[in-house]
Amino acid sequence: LAAPPPWAALLHVRQGEPMVRDPGFLLTLPHFSLQAELRATLTLLQGDDAQALCRFPARYTWLRHQGALPERSLAHCGELVEFRTRAPMEQVALVFASETLSQPSSMMGHVFLKLGGHDATGTFREHAISFYTEPVTWNLPRLFWRSLVVGMPGYFTLGPYADQVRGYVEREGRNLWEHPLELDAAQRELLQAHLMELRPVQFTYFFQRYNCATLVQQVLAVVQPRVLAHPDLWTTPKDVVRAAQQAGLLGPAVAVSAPRWTLHLLDQALTSDDVAAVQQAVAQQT
Repeated sequence: LAAPPPWAALLHVRQGEPMVRDPGFLLTLPHFSLQAELRATLTLLQGDDAQALCRFPARYTWLRHQGALPERSLAHCGELVEFRTRAPMEQVALVFASETLSQPSSMMGHVFLKLGGHDATGTFREHAISFYTEPVTWNLPRLFWRSLVVGMPGYFTLGPYADQVRGYVEREGRNLWEHPLELDAAQRELLQAHLMELRPVQFTYFFQRYNCATLVQQVLAVVQPRVLAHPDLWTTPKDVVRAAQQAGLLGPAVAVSAPRWTLHLLDQALTSDDVAAVQQAVAQQT
């Protein structure tokens, strides 16, 4: 059971090394191994503590599907039930945000997940799950040292997708590409449970080895291990999109273009007389 790639993905392990070192997430630190973590997980989930299922719902779900654990209800897991209610996952998309010239830190782009579905009232809701860090200093040598060597606090957040659109598209002038993920109900259930497991984790963000791209790629590997088939020395957001495409996860993309980008394209497509006419029409509006 410790050998299949999904088990390593559930633990965010790459080439045998855990990328997350939070003792609340890994049971066998500092003497971690995939086999030891599996034994500790089985012992915990087979015990009498019903809250253990709520702590590791994805591990339980995956092990149950492997026949290692009996069927048990998760209805008593209040936070999981609330997460499923408030952020339903009838649809999941991988979203890529392009770079912007006004922010050099965005040069690699950004990647995150979009969740969509109907809540208990029948209203369709869309949420974004994103992983990022915030600079704690603008002293460049210190910033490089912390982001590359020491690590910085990482934030794993859930919020309305409309806020992401306003932030990236309207305020920063960045384009978004929404790639729907082709997942079945069981895959969405496992993915949602895994996102729940990650909520309380204390992350350390490294610019080159544990950033938004590496975390999202590990999350996708839980439901489709082929996204890790061709590991990169440095994983970028574009690498995640390419890996998900090669793994057969992505449907046709939908672009959400920034106004400045759209106007630039129109300016190239229209004749000078058309541009002048549009400018005059806009100027005459009150």
